[in-house]
Amino acid sequence: SSYKQNKKFYWAWLIFSLATLSFTLGDAIWAFQEAILGIDPFYSIGNIFFLAYYPLFLLGIFSIPSQEFSAEERTKMILDFGIVMIAGTIIFWDFIIGPVIQESANYDLLDLIIYIFYPLGDLILLFSVLEILFRKIYGNEKRPLLFLAAGLTALIITDSIFLRQSWLDTYVGGGLLDLGWAISYVLIGLAGMAQTGVMAKSSLSTHNARQLRYGELTWIIYLPYICAAGAFALLIWSHENPIGMSFSALSWAVAIIIGMVILRQVIVLNEN
Repeated sequence: SSYKQNKKFYWAWLIFSLATLSFTLGDAIWAFQEAILGIDPFYSIGNIFFLAYYPLFLLGIFSIPSQEFSAEERTKMILDFGIVMIAGTIIFWDFIIGPVIQESANYDLLDLIIYIFYPLGDLILLFSVLEILFRKIYGNEKRPLLFLAAGLTALIITDSIFLRQSWLDTYVGGGLLDLGWAISYVLIGLAGMAQTGVMAKSSLSTHNARQLRYGELTWIIYLPYICAAGAFALLIWSHENPIGMSFSALSWAVAIIIGMVILRQVIVLNEN
């Protein structure tokens, strides 16, 4: 459907299909080793297919056409992007990457690679979600992209909890957490079905008639402020509770976030 209507969307969704196929192969290998062979699949070759999923999906996101904004709007978008990415990086470092590095002497090289590369992969997915919400959603049909963003968000949360539990040696397969992956699969599948419906109606050919401005979708621009508040709350909590990042480093990261929020507000005030 995409090939007939819009070649750019065709390449984007073809890459999404390859990414999903790669993840499916990893899942199949994992399930075979765990359920049939009865061995621990944590170190299986399936990790290669799982890890390939992250850059492939990001490449697909970049392949989606996006609307150009003015210099002021691009500045606000970059600030929003940066606030959320810094906050996300803080969380991943404090609860997953940092503790692993601090106890690196207790792990062999393969353990370190797995415990570090997967959080980095989830940060790539977070970057993909932000690229969808802050840029790609403007001028394109929203429903497929919102399904994609929701599916990736479910995968990020589930992966993060799984990695944290694996590091603490508390993960048990077949539990409630496993629903997170199933929800992610369903949402991404619905994204593909929604995109097929869009192409069948040929609605993309007329959807970009009006020039949209960044910030018209007001619910999205609340996300950076929520993340800024969350980072500040984490800073307060870390004063009495040790985490992966030192209090000094976390203070500087939160200060950068606050500075970016202030700069964004200055730009908005100047516009008004």
